[in-house]
Amino acid sequence: MNFSILQHAESLFVDEGQISYANWIKAERLTSEVDSDDIAFVALALELKCPLWTGDKRLSNAITEIQIYQTSQLDELLNG
Repeated sequence: MNFSILQHAESLFVDEGQISYANWIKAERLTSEVDSDDIAFVALALELKCPLWTGDKRLSNAITEIQIYQTSQLDELLNG
């Protein structure tokens, strides 16, 4: 079977309207002092109750409400 990314593009994106207002507000509060450009990523992680993968050390050091992984941490988890 040959799968292309375009065939599955709809599963790669999340409609921002599916993220609750409460999680947008919480993400805004959490990112306001760090980097407000990350609000959507933090809101999605809050909505899905899942960890966030980022290379932004300021963000990962500032937010304790969600699990945040740096690339080096994921590499260690995946490769031991």
